[in-house]
Amino acid sequence: MTYLCENCDYSIDIDKNPYIKWCKRCQINKLKKNFTNWTSGNEKIDDLIKETQLKISKYSDIIVEWIPYNQFNDIKEITKVDFTTLYSAIWLDGPLNYDDSYDEYQRMSNEKVILKCLDNSQNNVNEFFLNEAKSHIIGNYDINSIKIYGISQEPNTKDYIMVLSDCYCEKCGNKYTNFYRKWCEPCQINNLKQNFADWTSGNEKIDEFIQKMQLKIDYEWIPYNQFNDIKEIKRDSVILYSAIWLDGPLKYNKNTRWERVPNEKVALEFLHNSNNIINKILHKAEQIYGISRNPDTKEYVIVFKDFYCRNCGNQYTNIHEKWCEPCQINYLKQNFTNWTSVDEIIDKFIQEMQLKIESYDDIVVEWIPYDQLINIKEINNSSTQYTAIWANGPLQYEKKKQEYERLPNGKVALKCLGNLQTITNEFLNKVRSYFIEDNFTNIKKVYGLSKNPDITKEYLIVFRNCFCKKYEWCEPCKIDDFANWTSGNKKIDNYIQEMQLKIKTDVSKIFEWIPYNQFKNVTEISKSNSASIYSAIWINSPLQYKRKKANKEVTLKCLYNSQNMISELLSEAKSYSIDKINGISQHPDTKDYIIVLQDHFCKKCGNQYTNTHGKWCEPCQINDLKQNFVNWTSGNKDIDNYIQEMQSKIKSSNDVIVEWIPYNQFNNIKEIGKHDSSIQYMAIWMNGPLQYEKNKQEYERLSNKEVSLKCLVNSQDMFSELLNEVKLYSIKSGDTNKIKICGVSQHPDIKNYILVLQDCCEKCGNLYGDLYYKWCKPCQINNLKQNFSNWTSGNEKIDDLIKEMQLKIDYNSVIVEWIPYNQFNKIKEIIRGDFTAIYSAIWMNGPLEYKRYKGEYERISNRKVILKYIYYSQININEFLNIKVKLYSINKYDNNKIYGISQNPNTKDFIIILQDFYCENCGRKYTNTVIKWCKSCQINNIKNNFLYKTIGNEKINNFIQEMQSKIKLYNDIIVEWIPYNQFINIKEVGKGGFATVHSAIWIDGPLKYEAEKQEYNRSPNMKVALKCLYNSQNITNKFLNEVGIFFKNYLFYNIITFYI
Repeated sequence: MTYLCENCDYSIDIDKNPYIKWCKRCQINKLKKNFTNWTSGNEKIDDLIKETQLKISKYSDIIVEWIPYNQFNDIKEITKVDFTTLYSAIWLDGPLNYDDSYDEYQRMSNEKVILKCLDNSQNNVNEFFLNEAKSHIIGNYDINSIKIYGISQEPNTKDYIMVLSDCYCEKCGNKYTNFYRKWCEPCQINNLKQNFADWTSGNEKIDEFIQKMQLKIDYEWIPYNQFNDIKEIKRDSVILYSAIWLDGPLKYNKNTRWERVPNEKVALEFLHNSNNIINKILHKAEQIYGISRNPDTKEYVIVFKDFYCRNCGNQYTNIHEKWCEPCQINYLKQNFTNWTSVDEIIDKFIQEMQLKIESYDDIVVEWIPYDQLINIKEINNSSTQYTAIWANGPLQYEKKKQEYERLPNGKVALKCLGNLQTITNEFLNKVRSYFIEDNFTNIKKVYGLSKNPDITKEYLIVFRNCFCKKYEWCEPCKIDDFANWTSGNKKIDNYIQEMQLKIKTDVSKIFEWIPYNQFKNVTEISKSNSASIYSAIWINSPLQYKRKKANKEVTLKCLYNSQNMISELLSEAKSYSIDKINGISQHPDTKDYIIVLQDHFCKKCGNQYTNTHGKWCEPCQINDLKQNFVNWTSGNKDIDNYIQEMQSKIKSSNDVIVEWIPYNQFNNIKEIGKHDSSIQYMAIWMNGPLQYEKNKQEYERLSNKEVSLKCLVNSQDMFSELLNEVKLYSIKSGDTNKIKICGVSQHPDIKNYILVLQDCCEKCGNLYGDLYYKWCKPCQINNLKQNFSNWTSGNEKIDDLIKEMQLKIDYNSVIVEWIPYNQFNKIKEIIRGDFTAIYSAIWMNGPLEYKRYKGEYERISNRKVILKYIYYSQININEFLNIKVKLYSINKYDNNKIYGISQNPNTKDFIIILQDFYCENCGRKYTNTVIKWCKSCQINNIKNNFLYKTIGNEKINNFIQEMQSKIKLYNDIIVEWIPYNQFINIKEVGKGGFATVHSAIWIDGPLKYEAEKQEYNRSPNMKVALKCLYNSQNITNKFLNEVGIFFKNYLFYNIITFYI
């Protein structure tokens, strides 16, 4: 799912976080604009911070900053080791955190942080400080990783400081064992050791055991008088009691200290024989609080967490919710006699569904008497769908009471299934289809069945119809309560209801009836014979599942006499797409209906914005520029006319506004190139160019903008040549093949005219080959040419080819090089043929890669590569170069890219250096070079190491082998033969004329490829569906065709034998 950013029209992927409209492009632009507002005073540190800021990729990434030292308060030394001192401190402003409620970053003030001060780091920025800073994790998705918030500097010693998350214990100076809870294991163990003298069980061995376990932060000795309300819950081979532990267990709180949780419910197991107490404790280690002893019987007692059902004494099916499946199913069975549908088949069906519950939050399907359904209302004249209130409401499990309770007056939806005299299997299968879990929420949607006792005698399915607590949104919730609003006109109500029922997801926009009193600041902006256009503030704002900002700016289109022309009104409403229209309203005085639109109309002229997302109106902006003509002049009529003409040509909010720019607006002027007819300079334009701000709906200046000045020699005497030169440049934002012109200026002394340009290389003044990465082809080619004298292969033809390939580069190209053979280590043969041999190796220096923030190439060291030896290539150079080398690509995104050429110093054979795309096992190219996945090797690996023994049926074996041979991708499902004993928790979920469907847990689970490990592993305890085909033990083509259909259409893992 994507969302179009309202500021830049950039498409944002919001599948993972549908409520967070965070635009990477906009946030990076904001950070760039802020670069001029801070500096560390050290260029390398500034570059590192800028580089890190420009790498943010999601809203939760930390914005690393330069933080002035005076921002820290309450500074306390924690520890000092060698050349590093750690301090705790309070950062007054605090780090930036993205607040999705406001769609912007806000500071978390008074944040506790760690200051890591590195001695003399001001003298060793490169080797020591920057490497140390880079070692910390920036993403904040790992709660036990040290995060770096920024860099600071001690004003007196000048030592640089890394500002880190609060991750060091103030007592011992070590890292917290658990960063989130601020928990330090060594300190807590020390506290427990000091407490050993304060208690005893009276048994030396048990004391030693408890002390040993306490040092693992596990158990304690609990005096028996700490237990109250002791009740027996089970007596067989094990004697269990429930009890209340008065003081309660120790739990670590967020204030970084242990506290007891009083009146904790526990289970007590009394041991007649204490000889085996330690083994028993170790066997159930995770369930135990400690050990006690009955002072009367002298029996030792194991104190368990409240894991045992108070009714049957067995462990809860769901420990957290205190839910016991056997007890709850038994309760439902006992209740079978208390209700009936009066139809035996329906009763059995409902009983069957009730006995399938597996979890505390599963719906208990019921027979619902029709008189329990009140306020029944037909939906959209459907005659088959209704809303209603279920008076008693559905059953919901209450953890505290450990029983089901009803939620009265629950809203439900009813679907009519028709009048049936005889209940058929076809009818029951249709009903079963509604009990399948919802694909989006995995929630079963049906509460039960009912029947209209009146004339129709129709059966009804009763659906869930509410905002789901667990999954927050589900499609059944879209059936709104239409009784809560009305326009007063049936046709308009029907149209709005129809639009509302079309919503499909939780981010869908909802069409509404909007009362007129919801609007404020209503201002007329235009009028015609048929309508008036107003701007207004909608107080509540548009309805979405998570309604965010109130006071949304909207446009009201008031249609005259529309109360008498409803059909025309609805036709007008239908002409707008759902992303442009919010709903319909009505003026209380004139009774004219109003179409409520997005804020798409210019407040100055009343016409629709030229760019609705950017709120930019071309006629108004051109008019503003025309009115400003009298406020400036170049002193030359021809130049003034040219600038005015260019300003009148703007078509987009991103187009450049060409201006006359006084020369005194430039500083830091540096010459970068000289030609016969021009001199090129780089400079800072202090006021900077005009840039349109959508939120303010006006142009603002982007101050201190770096620009290129092209000074045209004697241009004051050659106006026609000047104007011809100007026409070479563009003002269009989308014109990436031309340099943009910002304006014209004039040198005050020599009177030469100056073209003010942007997007130019600061070294040579030419257009960047890639503007975003500031990559200049002429400069990079010039650098490569200058380096030609620094290397040679010793063969002129090879040198010429490498040079030729280097001179063809663009930003996406690999720099092909001559690579000395001693640059390779860990050389391993993969495969050898008659004319070639393939080896893997590590290229120590590694290939060149362009670094945007530095504007230069850097090497990626220790890159794994393939060495392709061509035998006797030194003898036939032409064949080697034309037939072998030129087969490969220099595009860095291709899967067959070449890095360079080398030569074996012993055999003198030439070697082609390629990316790592050969499998080390078989020598063939990887099927997927990115994942390093080789189909043939992986299939062999699966057959040899993973697959179960086959059934011995030739047809099935052949079919499975055929399916396995068809895998094409690393993430394709591996079809297998699976022994039946691999399945547990088998439950029937559906039955038809030819097959029965069961749910089950596959113990080992399916094979999945792990790209990082480059191997398959099983995903255990996978829930699967088993389709048992009747009489399928006689394998026929029909059976195999059925299986084949599943393979094509479903997530199909396997075949098993299930004889009926």
